Amino acid sequence: MSRFISTPNLPQSRVNTVLISSKYEHIIKEVEKLGIECIKVKPLENLDTPVNCHPDMILHHLGGKDIVLFDYDENLNQTLRQKGFNLIFCDSKIKKEYPYDIPLNCLNINGYIFGKSDFIDNKIKSHFNLEKIINTKQGYAKCSCCVVDKTHIITTDKSLEKVLKQNGFEVLFVNAKSIMLEGYNNGFIGGCCGLIDKDKLLFSGVLSQEYQDIKLFCKQCGVEVISLPFDTLNDIGSIIPILQD
Repeated sequence: MSRFISTPNLPQSRVNTVLISSKYEHIIKEVEKLGIECIKVKPLENLDTPVNCHPDMILHHLGGKDIVLFDYDENLNQTLRQKGFNLIFCDSKIKKEYPYDIPLNCLNINGYIFGKSDFIDNKIKSHFNLEKIINTKQGYAKCSCCVVDKTHIITTDKSLEKVLKQNGFEVLFVNAKSIMLEGYNNGFIGGCCGLIDKDKLLFSGVLSQEYQDIKLFCKQCGVEVISLPFDTLNDIGSIIPILQD
């Protein structure tokens, strides 16, 4: 029987269901080979084309049954409701231009929300005390960060590295130049991955030599890095775990 993941991004057992972009069928097939159901997130027209089906732009798992999302795809809504989720439709009006595309792309970790606070959707803010909402320069806080465990994070953004460390997190900074995202110079590390078990972190492709420090950082946390069999590391809008065994 499936159980809800109580803490966003941090499963406590084997993940059996994830949210994933519908654009990358080759990646979906590989994830399904791992015995994981993939709920496909379809394009939201008001977002820029390269990211318009990125889960970390379109929805935000608050933990447990609660998911904040844009109300645009009735099939997605129905699938999530059938699995027992409580859908909370966000207040924000999405636009292609930054920072009007980031209301749900905030980092939810260990009771904190990190993001450009003036643009975080009110439905997310209402779940947190004001002192737990930490303003950041980087609006794409979720896709800029890879959550390893509740206190360890990998980021491709220097400003996030600084503010996360100030709030007690252990942080590894890595360069984003080798992360691919069509239409942009590069993608983000959080958009390439997601935990599929308490101690297993899945990446969309093989980590190149310059990212070997990620493996060491994860190993020190007791987390194994698993790479899908693709040479390119693609930002696919995160692999978001929502149900576990």
